[in-house]
Amino acid sequence: QTSVKAVRKGLEILKSGGMMSLCIYSGGDSGFEERDALLEWLKVLDSRKFLVIKTEYYNRPNHPPMPVLVVKL
Repeated sequence: QTSVKAVRKGLEILKSGGMMSLCIYSGGDSGFEERDALLEWLKVLDSRKFLVIKTEYYNRPNHPPMPVLVVKL
C-alpha cells in the first residue's frame, strides 16, 4: 500500500511531459503482493493522462526487477 501511495503522490507533482521510472522488485516476504498491487493500479491509470510502459528482463531467472516508465501526458 505504501508503494502505491508514493507513486500516486509522485505522479501528482510530475509535470506534463515528465516521466517517472520505477524498478519493481518481487520476491522477499511481500514482494509479489507489492508488485501485483502496483501493476494493477498502474493498469487502470487514465490513459488520456498517462502512458505506462512495462518491460521485463526476458532471459533472467529468479524474478528479476521489472522496469516501468510512466509518462504524464
